[in-house]
Amino acid sequence: MISTTLEHRLRRLETKDQADLPMGATLIFAPDKEDAERQLAARLANGTHMPHWPTILVTGQTVGTTEGRLS
Repeated sequence: MISTTLEHRLRRLETKDQADLPMGATLIFAPDKEDAERQLAARLANGTHMPHWPTILVTGQTVGTTEGRLS
């Protein structure tokens, strides 16, 4: 019961905070990390990305792997 009450309060707080923020995200497809950084900087400069929005980077590079294979 305690965890249910805490979960309920947490959800209520999260919902209250999220109402103030616009729903938006930035999706960047890039061949490498450097190009992704350039694209993100350009979007910040022209106002199409806001600092509080989530950023999803899709690159051709493998990250967090062992010997090139997903673990």
